[in-house]
Amino acid sequence: MRENRGVVSGALVLTIFGALWALPAVSYFPAPLVWIALGVAVLVTLVLLGLCAWRWRTSPLTAGFEQDGAGSHTRLSRFGSVVSIEGLAILVASIALSRSEHITYIAPVVSVIVGLHFFPLAALFSMRAYYLTAVLFVFPSTGAIVAQLLGVTLGAPENWHILIGIFDALVLWLTAAAVLAAGTPVNAARPMPDG
Repeated sequence: MRENRGVVSGALVLTIFGALWALPAVSYFPAPLVWIALGVAVLVTLVLLGLCAWRWRTSPLTAGFEQDGAGSHTRLSRFGSVVSIEGLAILVASIALSRSEHITYIAPVVSVIVGLHFFPLAALFSMRAYYLTAVLFVFPSTGAIVAQLLGVTLGAPENWHILIGIFDALVLWLTAAAVLAAGTPVNAARPMPDG
């Protein structure tokens, strides 16, 4: 099965957002543990970015956003809609929770929103791995929200952010590695007609 640069682009985005979850979370660690954790996070990010670059250079340009005419335009439009709704939901939720002084809910609520956006993306790009990513974002984060509603604390308020941030980073990085290893999604590379 041939690889698609769209798959590599997806892995690149997953890698970067994994770092965006991890780096703020581990920055709460005490020294010298913070430097070790930051080093590990940076190392994982650089390794995955290197794999993305290598796959990009060695992947043939197959049908996807790059070459699919109207179908590509439709997919790109739907992708834009999904990401726009996700971004707006995150913005509204973050502002509302900050103003109502429910800061500890921000990380799990954002995680739920991010997880939900993987469901339409999984269908849009025929990436089954995204369904698992969605579940791994939504259910643990929903559990964290319910736990807080029931009065469960983890000590310092930032511990919820640390827990969710590290877990979500690992999920994104593992998803990136999985999609790079798996290759092309079903709808990204179609056999060329004979003749």
